[in-house]
This record gives sequence, C-alpha cells and structure tokens, in this order.
Amino acid sequence: HTVILLLCDVSIPHSFTMLIWQMLTLERPFDQLSPNKFKTRVFMENKRPKMNKQWTRELQDFFGVGWSPNPSERPTIAQAQLTLEKQSNLLFSERPQMGNLSPRSTQ
Repeated sequence: HTVILLLCDVSIPHSFTMLIWQMLTLERPFDQLSPNKFKTRVFMENKRPKMNKQWTRELQDFFGVGWSPNPSERPTIAQAQLTLEKQSNLLFSERPQMGNLSPRSTQ
C-alpha cells in the first residue's frame, strides 16, 4: 500500500498541472501525435506542452516544475493552490483583455 500511495503522491501534481494547462488553453496536449509518437516524445524525450508567451514567468515555471521528470521537484497540491491563487488575480483581474490563453494564439 505504501508504494501505491507514493506513486499517487508524485503523479498527482503532474496530472493536476496538466489539467490546469488544458483548462487555460482549452486544448488537449499532443492530440496530434499517434500513440507511438506520444510515447517517444513525452516519455523518452521529455517533451511538454508549449507555454503561452503572455503567461507570467511564475505561471510558466509552475507548469515546468509540475511536469518535472524528477518527482521530488514537483509542487505539493497546497503549493500549487497558492501559485494558482496568485496567478488567477493576474490572469483574470489585472489583465482581462488577455484574450485566448492558448499557446497557439501567440505563435
């Protein structure tokens, strides 16, 4: 049981940050890749979804750390919550004209 709990503890931040990325972008990451290419790019080459250049550095870092290949570097859910609370004020209160949050909208 301890091993299962440990795996959940390190995988939850990764999944959570991926879910937040999807909510902000309204996209599915790597949906254009076949299963084999997905396996190669994500698991073997450690590729991650693109960041929107309009996002704050702190928000981009949040995703980078959340997707770290080293599980011990990933944030706890409590740390993620604090970061998102700070960023939500910036994203939705101070910058309401930001438009589409998709990384594709900045390319």
